[in-house]
Amino acid sequence: MLCSEPHEGRSALAGRLGADIVIDPAADDPVAAVMEATGGRGADVVIEAVGSIPTYRQSFQMVRRGGTVLAFGAAPSGETLELRPFDIYARELTVLGSYAATYGTYEGRHRADRVGPRRG
Repeated sequence: MLCSEPHEGRSALAGRLGADIVIDPAADDPVAAVMEATGGRGADVVIEAVGSIPTYRQSFQMVRRGGTVLAFGAAPSGETLELRPFDIYARELTVLGSYAATYGTYEGRHRADRVGPRRG
């Protein structure tokens, strides 16, 4: 398993949790590092967990033919990613979406808690 992480503490944690290679994207090109580590093949599965357009772009560049990109990072709703559908087809990629709570998801619930106890 490879992990791209700029934060020193999280990089160390990734290593302790079993990452074989930890890449500092501020110092090294993550795509080149993945390609080197896989002999030019690319990663079987790439989990984009940052939510930025540059890291989404890198995800598609580093995944192998027949591989999977899991979109976990919540990119800003107004941002767009240029992606050629033909590349998904020709490289036989699987693209998976996911959803996790955002900062505002539970805002209404917290307000309701302040108003009074729940009735049940």
